[in-house]
Amino acid sequence: MRRKPRSGSRSDVQQAVESLVIDKLGRRWKTSLSAQRLELAPGIAVALDGYCRKGRRVTAVEVTAQLGHPKPAQQRKVLADALKLALVRSSLRAKRLDVRAVIAFIDKAALGWLQGQCWAALACRTFGVELEFVDVGAGARARVRAARRRQDLTAKDRASVARGRRQRLRVGA
Repeated sequence: MRRKPRSGSRSDVQQAVESLVIDKLGRRWKTSLSAQRLELAPGIAVALDGYCRKGRRVTAVEVTAQLGHPKPAQQRKVLADALKLALVRSSLRAKRLDVRAVIAFIDKAALGWLQGQCWAALACRTFGVELEFVDVGAGARARVRAARRRQDLTAKDRASVARGRRQRLRVGA
């Protein structure tokens, strides 16, 4: 059964930027990456933003289009990506494959918290999950920033409440 897409959770802009990142990494590494659904065990599969297998060498990539220091929910999303990649790496290494697992970031500030002295950074290093910065350019980052503002339900809710207050004040005056 197909799930109905969540409204406001992803945007065409962010997906386009993620595709751009996959293309840039493919060129950087001289390989061809593409989205892949990978079955790790019977009935258990993961979706990867980028995947390539050449012989015994596998590259698995997750992309994050976060900008700025991530909020707690965004950190959890990146940690989920890291756990997914660690599982992929472990599962494929058990099949004697050489696996490169990477989380790609479009913003250095979004990447910074995982380069410090915290348990999440240690976990990425320990489980062999690499962190890569990919420069998508100021224009692409600006489009992502604008899309995020449009998707910011909290900001929309605050604006809606403020409009309601203004309308009540005018009616009550």
